[in-house]
Amino acid sequence: LSIAYDFYLKHLPLLGNLVIALSMGIPFIFANSIVSNDFDVLSLILFSMAFFLGLAREIIKDIEDYEGEKSINSSTLPIVIGIRNSSIIASLFMLIFIAVSIIPFIYYLEPSFASVVLLMIAYLFSFYSLGIMIFSIKEDDYKQHARKVKKYTLYSMFFGLLALLFASLAF
Repeated sequence: LSIAYDFYLKHLPLLGNLVIALSMGIPFIFANSIVSNDFDVLSLILFSMAFFLGLAREIIKDIEDYEGEKSINSSTLPIVIGIRNSSIIASLFMLIFIAVSIIPFIYYLEPSFASVVLLMIAYLFSFYSLGIMIFSIKEDDYKQHARKVKKYTLYSMFFGLLALLFASLAF
């Protein structure tokens, strides 16, 4: 898939983004298969979290790279359906990520005070990114906003992973 992505898929609308998002999520499924003969639903939830956040982030990266991709006649999602529409689609994937990301803390982990604080920080970065995607990314001024979203989604991932770590240590 990586070779296909490099040579062909990265220039196709949404398909290249899906491949990268899959590569971000599949380690959770793979790790489950390494440590257990049974399929753990939590690994599917973690896969979903990585997949949807990765998909949103990849679309935002395509928005940021709009000019360069257009100059080489690429057909990424922002080129095909526009920057604004791509930002709205990325927002939908971010909302799915946010909804799925609470599930481990409700059903599978025993959150500690530290994990809840870290989770709230992660959500602040996620909702801030979401706000930028919905209200600020427009056709005329997209590059700087897309760069902010990329940065804040990384912060969200960092604090979210720390929250998962602290919650998993509570057992």
